[in-house]
Amino acid sequence: MDIKIEKGIPCPERRAGGRLYPWDAMEVGDSFLIPDCERKRQFGLCSCAKRFGIKITTRRIGNDVRVWRLE
Repeated sequence: MDIKIEKGIPCPERRAGGRLYPWDAMEVGDSFLIPDCERKRQFGLCSCAKRFGIKITTRRIGNDVRVWRLE
């Protein structure tokens, strides 16, 4: 297999969970809806919130997922 080496292509900025989800703006009891959420993304939400020291719970509503801040 031939792999072509390319130069000068910038790496996209990493999207950290803190920028993707509104953890810092949420108060206990607040929630947000993620439309058409895949199950693997739902698990990623919990680990991301944990890194920010936030406890959440998620519930599936059809294909959507609602996320509540608990603490």
